[in-house]
Amino acid sequence: MAIQHGRSPPRSPTSSEPSSPDLSDLSAMSAAEDIYVQTLFPLGYGYPIWNPDPTPTSPEIHIGDVGHMEQGTFYRLFNAMKDVHDPENEKRMLPTNFEKLTLPDQLNIVTPRAIQAGAVCSKTVKVRNIGTQIYGGSGLAQGGFSVERYKEQGAVLILEDDANRTAVHANRLMPKYMREHYQEWDQLVKDQIGLELEVDKLFFVCGYIKSKAWAIMTFDKASSSYSGSVDVGYGPTGIALNMTWKDERYAPTLTRTGPLRSVPYSDRLAITDSTPTSSRSLFYDAPYNQCIFLNYYKIKPRRWFGPKVIKAAAEPRDSSADASDGEDDQAATVRLASGQVVEGDIVQESQSLQPKDPVDDVLDYILEYSDAEVAVASDADVFVLCKGHDFPTNFPEFLRTALPSVGLEDGLGTLVLPGETPAFSTNDMDSPLQCVESYAPAPAWFPAPTGSREHDDGSHSSTLRSLAEYHMDVDIHEPGHSPAEGDESSLTVPKTGNQGDTAETNPAMGPRTRDARNHTASENVLGVSAIAFSQDSRRVAFAHAEAVITVWDTERESRLSICQGHIDEVQDLAFSPTDYRLASCSFDSNAIIWNYLTGDQHAVLAHDAAVFDVAYSPDGSAVATAAYDSTVCLWYADSGELRASCPGLPIPATQLEYSANGRYVAASAAYKVHVWDAETGAVHVVLDGHAGIIWKFAFNREGDRIVTASEDMTARIWSLETGEELFISREHAGPVWMAQFSLDEGSIHTVSADGTFVTCRVDNDQEGRIRLHIPHVDHETTRISPDGTHITSAGGSKESRSADSHRVAVWDARDGRRVGTLDGHTDVVTKVVFSPDGACVATSSYDGSVRIWNMHDLAA
Repeated sequence: MAIQHGRSPPRSPTSSEPSSPDLSDLSAMSAAEDIYVQTLFPLGYGYPIWNPDPTPTSPEIHIGDVGHMEQGTFYRLFNAMKDVHDPENEKRMLPTNFEKLTLPDQLNIVTPRAIQAGAVCSKTVKVRNIGTQIYGGSGLAQGGFSVERYKEQGAVLILEDDANRTAVHANRLMPKYMREHYQEWDQLVKDQIGLELEVDKLFFVCGYIKSKAWAIMTFDKASSSYSGSVDVGYGPTGIALNMTWKDERYAPTLTRTGPLRSVPYSDRLAITDSTPTSSRSLFYDAPYNQCIFLNYYKIKPRRWFGPKVIKAAAEPRDSSADASDGEDDQAATVRLASGQVVEGDIVQESQSLQPKDPVDDVLDYILEYSDAEVAVASDADVFVLCKGHDFPTNFPEFLRTALPSVGLEDGLGTLVLPGETPAFSTNDMDSPLQCVESYAPAPAWFPAPTGSREHDDGSHSSTLRSLAEYHMDVDIHEPGHSPAEGDESSLTVPKTGNQGDTAETNPAMGPRTRDARNHTASENVLGVSAIAFSQDSRRVAFAHAEAVITVWDTERESRLSICQGHIDEVQDLAFSPTDYRLASCSFDSNAIIWNYLTGDQHAVLAHDAAVFDVAYSPDGSAVATAAYDSTVCLWYADSGELRASCPGLPIPATQLEYSANGRYVAASAAYKVHVWDAETGAVHVVLDGHAGIIWKFAFNREGDRIVTASEDMTARIWSLETGEELFISREHAGPVWMAQFSLDEGSIHTVSADGTFVTCRVDNDQEGRIRLHIPHVDHETTRISPDGTHITSAGGSKESRSADSHRVAVWDARDGRRVGTLDGHTDVVTKVVFSPDGACVATSSYDGSVRIWNMHDLAA
């Protein structure tokens, strides 16, 4: 029969057709470690490790490890991301022609407190009545909780300390590396080491969660419901469990604790009868080397035995599809990516007795529903595919129902997950955003164009180019220079070829596009370190890396002034909302308030460390600054005198803002947002609840709520009055980099490192919910317009410096259409900034220019 790849789902399995076992069918694998893996995997942390404690034969797990799992222990063969002579590879057999994989630093993820101390339970176990006690002179802590079981099998993982996650973002480099080297891995395993192991059983580690002390309980063949209590002792040698069960017949199948520790003496402060005393006690603080969950890739090739025999996954196939009389029921033809057609017989694989890994099902699916010669999948594929659903008990059947698409390149097949473009797409810039899930009125589906910038439905996507190029041959060391009539720095907008007269000018925005490039003919390319618009969008300021600030008049299409005085790179800019002043801050430990009409200094705000953020109060009376020594200061804008210092910031802030009503100043630092009274600098509230770094926050227009975006993959809304957490959005599978309120404040817009843009209701009403994929998400070039209707993304990585990275795509955030391309830069775009009214976009580039674009033209 001919194999139909991804064209129609195969029929349901019958009694005569073998099938992969259900995730819930564990009768053939009742070992406690199997139960542990099967019941904790659906939680989404990764592959649960039954033996987290490193040993001489199974050393500590690191990213880049290639190894295999045996009876719950991970055994490293080698590390693909370390040099030959690295301690992790020394004295180990390496693949023939070993080649190290190097990943960009931007792919790294570190999430402290990814799992908080306490109990991690399978969904079949309920925990209640958690409590903790500290015992005096013993230096021991004890936590007690009760466990209730209501299914046959389950597991509990107890952590003494918070667990931290280290990983790399989903990327193309690791699958490609596996595609290029898996045959060498196969040869290493079978020929050099002599293991009876297929290459698809190898794990390529791309992340892990580690903690200190842990305890494990598993349950098997319990009654329909039973309960018990567990006292957890956190002592000098790890965790100790003391359990009591209502019916001892249904106690846990197995309990384990770790790690194995030595117990050196140390001085420890103990409290006895409310009096602190120094005691000599057994204590050992273990390192974070206990790997409790593993993130990984796997690879599986089609297996050929002889010239015409195919070894395929033991999944049902549609024997009626394209079958012709006289054909052998076991015959098959497969067209390879090279175009070669191979005929053969299907040989069913025997099922492994190891815990069933859903990633294996994904690999089988890719090979069954595509012409891929090699399939690569990861645990992240499984979790993203199941997002929004209960984890399926029969994962192969779930895949056959969901029918995700498969992307191909050079015979390598990977899943195209909901909301993603194919992993190896070659034309992301010109493709529409993929609408994954939308409960708003369904928009038209726009297929990717083929060689044209017009969508197949006839809708047009504008390509905007600068109307003029010019050079400013004015000495940039002349502070306060204002262009006079006839000055070469003034921009004369030429007539366009299709209009016959000058471009239309909006009094608030100027011409259709404006090039605010500022350089002399003899200058080298200047990097742009900061861009800011005035509140009325009529002025834009940008700072070059050489500490020169240029103020551009967007209405007169000319340079207004140059502000010089900083002696190190300028980090941030802020216009006064009420007058002609501009604030800047720099690595030189100063913030400066300027008269931007003349370029003169008005006041210098001195710090003891580099200043990296500055903000004006809504009434223009005050300026806030944040420095690298963790200080936040409030200043009188008129006099430049210190108004107040804001206490309590433990580390340098990452963002500083005034609330819209002017009552509060807020700064994010690590996992918290600190909020102070804007008049006195006194602490108002501390917003504490995230388990990862807060990348961005935004106030609502009334100034009584704030939304935060975090590395922990959530966005949260808080009350500024009380500090109460009002809403949690869990829409993303990666760090959330940006969040803002919709205009009606009934929704929030979020952007994540997983490449998705989401609009969701804060009342959890699914009506109007939108989820879109964004190509090339980046901290500096992916921006949401103030009204939430448009998104920008630069079309390529900064490292590639491809032609696509010189352009900015503009997408409609309501239906995923690409409505325009800002095309005119000659090098990588580095920053994108919307004007407050959303009518303009400013972009900067490594080509040394700042360009301003009229958003109204995108609808023209």
